[in-house]
Amino acid sequence: MKFEEKIVDEEKLTRFLFKETVSKDSKTGIPKVKKNKVYVDTRNETSLQRNKYTDNTRCMFLANRILDIKKNMAPPQTDIHYGFAIFKCSDFYHVKNDLLKTLRKSESEVKLSKDDFCNESSQPDSNISIFLEASPSDLNDKPISNDDASADINNPDYQVGHAHIRFYNPIPPNNYPRPEARLFSEKLCEKSSIEFL
Repeated sequence: MKFEEKIVDEEKLTRFLFKETVSKDSKTGIPKVKKNKVYVDTRNETSLQRNKYTDNTRCMFLANRILDIKKNMAPPQTDIHYGFAIFKCSDFYHVKNDLLKTLRKSESEVKLSKDDFCNESSQPDSNISIFLEASPSDLNDKPISNDDASADINNPDYQVGHAHIRFYNPIPPNNYPRPEARLFSEKLCEKSSIEFL
């Protein structure tokens, strides 16, 4: 198999679901995704795996590796892997285009729910830019070249299928994702298939 940098419309991508993106019903214990948090965090990027290069077994290995890394941090961090959110590349672009059209149509009239705002000073901004990019890396998240990815596509020390959703102009001064990024996450989550373990 040859590594392809371009992520095509029908290609599926997977986001790991950890406890910061999932809540449990207090009565039933049934997990539920926090839609406005699944595809954003306090960085400018959200890590994904391309299903074309990463099967379910590999995804489980990588998720468990993340848990192990957190356990060995100082101080140790406890986390839970709940499952996966899976979407098609074409859904990413539909959500992105619809969001930007809405924001640009009339920024002063955009209605976002209270939960979409991280603080009262956050305001809708159509200057947000959102990209979906292949970003192959090794297991320590160090980028590898596309040539290396193609030459050694089955190397277990590589994450050939690693990709990012990258946000530009997403973070206000208090380091919380902008409301537009949260709204984007919510809309993409609605088009995603959620698979709990």
